[in-house]
Amino acid sequence: VGEYHGEMLNLSEVEARYWNKRQPAAADLQWTMSRKRRNVGTSGDYLFDVGDDMFIDGEDADKSGWCRFMNHADDGTHECNIDT
Repeated sequence: VGEYHGEMLNLSEVEARYWNKRQPAAADLQWTMSRKRRNVGTSGDYLFDVGDDMFIDGEDADKSGWCRFMNHADDGTHECNIDT
C-alpha cells in the first residue's frame, strides 16, 4: 500500500520538541524555527513510535509521504503491523 516515512527522532528530541519534558538544545530550537518559517506544524500528531526510543515524525510534508494520513480511525487501535 505505502510506506510511512519521515524524520527520525530519538526520545530526547521528542521530549524537547513535542512533550516539553526537557529544555530544548540549540538544534531543537533551530528545528522549531525551521518548521515555523515553512508553516509546518509541531503538533506531534504524526509521531510514530517504532520502539527502542525512536520515532518517525511524519508531520513535515517535505520529509514524509501520504501514508501519514493512515490509521485515523477512532476505534482505539494504536498498533500496526511492521514488516522489516
